[in-house]
Amino acid sequence: MVIQLFPVVHARAASNEQNISNGSPPAFRITSSALIVWNDYLELRFSRDYGTLTSMKHRRAGLELLSSLKEAGGLWDLGLLTRDFRHVSLSGPIRSKEFFEGISVNKENNNLVITLSWRKVIVEQLPEKEYPLRLVITLIVDDSPFTKWFAETENKGDLALEFITFPFIQGIGYLGETGEDDYLAMPIVEGRLYNNPVKNLIYGAGNYYPGSFYNMQFMAYYDEATKAGFYIATYDTEGNVKGFNWNNPREDESWISINHYPEVVYGADYKSTYPTIVGVFN
Repeated sequence: MVIQLFPVVHARAASNEQNISNGSPPAFRITSSALIVWNDYLELRFSRDYGTLTSMKHRRAGLELLSSLKEAGGLWDLGLLTRDFRHVSLSGPIRSKEFFEGISVNKENNNLVITLSWRKVIVEQLPEKEYPLRLVITLIVDDSPFTKWFAETENKGDLALEFITFPFIQGIGYLGETGEDDYLAMPIVEGRLYNNPVKNLIYGAGNYYPGSFYNMQFMAYYDEATKAGFYIATYDTEGNVKGFNWNNPREDESWISINHYPEVVYGADYKSTYPTIVGVFN
């Protein structure tokens, strides 16, 4: 069954959240401004105006990852390469709002498949200010703590996709009342554990995978008080090049993202060959 949220909702909203019981199938509900998806472990909220991620909760620990979100949130970013080798960057889904096609929910067995799509993207550096690249982000939510993310593009122009960033999660704040008991784990060299990264990682952290400076495909941000946290990774057995990033663009707010680097081919489409994982853990 497919429930298309745009332009008209033809769906029966799911019931209010029930008591958490291990292994329950995922559920969803629709409000005037958001699509909310949850299972026993986590809850995701997406803006119906922009297609951005505006909330991610660890349900069992009662933690909100996006506690410092100040704007409409993020979800993806892109980089394009022109024929004369100029690097052209985008501003993500907020700037491309007018081309947002919408969100659909597809129920497959006991899983929910969430699809968000844009028919074009905004590119300020180009004379026409837009580029005919259709982008689709797909999430699979099952009864586990981990969601699987995929991306696909349909390139109707003659530029090359240099990189695609997803997920691009903005608005990360302290996990709970304070950040003093928060830690970020990154597999940099022999491993790095950063205390209170929202406050202390002024210049950010991360690197390219694979390599000696980033030798595993994950990041984990957790709260020592509740022994719970958030996990982002890729399950890629072929070792494709990626960039794992933690950035602090402003005081008390952090961004976390993964850059995926496809083969640079002018006019070519792109499709994920491995899942990107976003989830929670205890």
